[in-house]
Amino acid sequence: MIFDLLPAVGILVAGVLYLRAVVIRRRSVVPWRIASFYLGLMAVTLAIYGRVGHLSEVTFSGHMIQHVILMSVAAPLVVVGDAGRLLRVGSPRSLVRAVSLVPAGVRSGLRNPLVCGAAFIVALWAWHLPALYEAALLHQALHALEHASFFGTSLLLWTTAFGRRRSSEPVALLVVFVTSLAAAALGAIIVFAGSVLYPTHAVIAAPLGIDALVDQQLAGAIMWIPPGVVSLLAMVVLAARMLVSGRPKPAPAGSER
Repeated sequence: MIFDLLPAVGILVAGVLYLRAVVIRRRSVVPWRIASFYLGLMAVTLAIYGRVGHLSEVTFSGHMIQHVILMSVAAPLVVVGDAGRLLRVGSPRSLVRAVSLVPAGVRSGLRNPLVCGAAFIVALWAWHLPALYEAALLHQALHALEHASFFGTSLLLWTTAFGRRRSSEPVALLVVFVTSLAAAALGAIIVFAGSVLYPTHAVIAAPLGIDALVDQQLAGAIMWIPPGVVSLLAMVVLAARMLVSGRPKPAPAGSER
């Protein structure tokens, strides 16, 4: 039961701290960033507690929709909402001081785009190994840890591309491209597997008349295509930024004599 409540507590606390920061820094926070952050929180809520959350308990494809929402919808929306800065502004000083006690090497590593990309790929692939995936289905604590690692590493990944302390456009573009290939490869493996990879889903689906292999193929397509579209859009934005930043700035009026 406690693992069902933890995400709700996290969503509520994040929403309150962000709102407090908006009140404190109201003149420097643009409305579209506020909307992006709260849309991200709504996406997390939908993925865990809404109809998607219920569907994830019944079908593999539903479970994959849940994962994709957390990684490719909620996480980038939260990052674009400038969550890193504003949650720090809205947090009590004691919490900010506690976070500052994290070793500088760890904090530096979490800002390294290659580390962030690698962490995302490891989390994605590790949790979809049959043994670990099945264990997460059967144990609530592991399931909560799975979702936390998906969401957390996705926040790190998208921060490298669109956060306040984002990496340079070429580096961010490379990281997004490589991680999208890793997700696509995993989706392809699931789609083209000739047998059911996760027996627990087959056991749940059988009484409902759901073909477990077809459900698995649908799940793989969900892992493959929607995140790929999101990554492609992100790469287009990063490429456009790169082109704009590479243009020479116009000379001030009257500078030519």
